[in-house]
Order: sequence, then C-alpha cells, then structure tokens
Amino acid sequence: MPTISMFYGILIRMFFKDIERHHLAHIHAEYQGQVGTYSIPDGVLLAGELPPSKHKLVVAWIEIHKDDLLADWALAVDGKKPFPIKGGSMNIAELTPHSDWKFSVVANDGRTGQFDVRPYLEFEAFQELKDITQFMKIKNGGYFVEWECGADLSADTIEAKME
Repeated sequence: MPTISMFYGILIRMFFKDIERHHLAHIHAEYQGQVGTYSIPDGVLLAGELPPSKHKLVVAWIEIHKDDLLADWALAVDGKKPFPIKGGSMNIAELTPHSDWKFSVVANDGRTGQFDVRPYLEFEAFQELKDITQFMKIKNGGYFVEWECGADLSADTIEAKME
C-alpha cells in the first residue's frame, strides 16, 4: 500500500484495487499505530479512529486535496501507483544517501541540507536500517522518504531537523 502523503506525523495511504470492503473512494490515515479509514468525497470516518486533533487535520486535508485524491483513487483501483500528494511545505527534489546514516536533500525551492537518521535507529520502525545496505535503499516520495522495510519520514520532519 503506497504512502501518498505525510504531514504532522500522519501517514496517508491508498491500497491498490481496494474497493471490496468500503465500496467507495477512501484513504487510510495512520498516526502512531492508530488507523482511520476516510471517505474521499466527504471526509467521513468509515472505520477505525485517530486522536481528535489528527482526525480534524485529516478531514481538512481531504477537503483541500479532494481532486488529487480522486485522481489517485482512479489509478489505484486500476492497479496503478498513485502519485504523491503534498502534505507539508517542503517537496524533496533530490535525495542522496550517505554511508554515515545521513542523507542529503535538495528541495524544489533550492534549499539544501542533510538529515541524520541515527537518532531514529533505536525506534522499532527503523531497526532494519541499522544495516547500512538497507539504509542506502532510501526512496524519494516527494513529500516523504521511505525504505523497503516500511520506515518513512515526512518532509515536515526532515525540514524541521535538517542541518
């Protein structure tokens, strides 16, 4: 299930060919292990839950990005990869991993910097990245970065802690 956006620690995901259970266009929003499934057309919570403040952010984000979400939904139900949708303010144009568990970032607006992943390596989601070969498999999602093991960071987090 591709992560199509990330903001304020919330992951927004969309399954491929996911029309069986809810029978309408929807997204999955995850925050610290809690998951809510939201209708794209009206932002209604279909299943699960998120903390109230995160729920409000997701509903507002759906309203702002409804056209992009519906276009992504059309791709996903056909088994095609949906496009990333802006979550925060920074869009990552270039990404270069380094062998010291840092990566360099060039943003679309020309800002540059490095992000150090070492403080995150003790968290369960990042454990596999202690293997430098796994760390080097980083992928640029535009508004987030992700690794094959499922670990990911939002552009908001990267922007806030970039050196």
